Amino acid sequence: MKIDINNILKNSVIENNITISGWVRTKRCSTNICFIVINDGSTINNLQCVVDLKCINNNIIDQINTGTSVELKGNIVKSLGNGQNVELKVCEISILGQAIDFPIQPKNHSYEFLRDIAHLRFRTNKYQAVFRVRSVAANAIHEYFQSHNYVYAHTPLITT
Repeated sequence: MKIDINNILKNSVIENNITISGWVRTKRCSTNICFIVINDGSTINNLQCVVDLKCINNNIIDQINTGTSVELKGNIVKSLGNGQNVELKVCEISILGQAIDFPIQPKNHSYEFLRDIAHLRFRTNKYQAVFRVRSVAANAIHEYFQSHNYVYAHTPLITT
């Protein structure tokens, strides 16, 4: 059963055999265990995924970098760490799209830097927050005018 991260974090329900897809925010590995933080865009928050390196092929783990698109299958368990109620204990990993040189790292970036990579800026917390507010505001404006019998006309823009 495929679930989005927002539902997992909101409900904090322990479930078995779930599938999530998203982009890797960070990856930290030690000798026996690997922590992969995933975001799928359904929420500004991330889900921590715990990978037992004895159960997963190390070749797959080595291919995962920040920005890689993955599909993870596993069980939602109560988290032993601080900062989250639940985490995903991973049983299977599939790489959907590999990111070799992903420019966005887990730090603050300037607006000038993000302007140069406009197609990726929505993956930063700064722009996710802005786009979420913009979405709610645009929806409220459209609902208001629709409820007052206005017609929305999407006219083409003429630019240079």
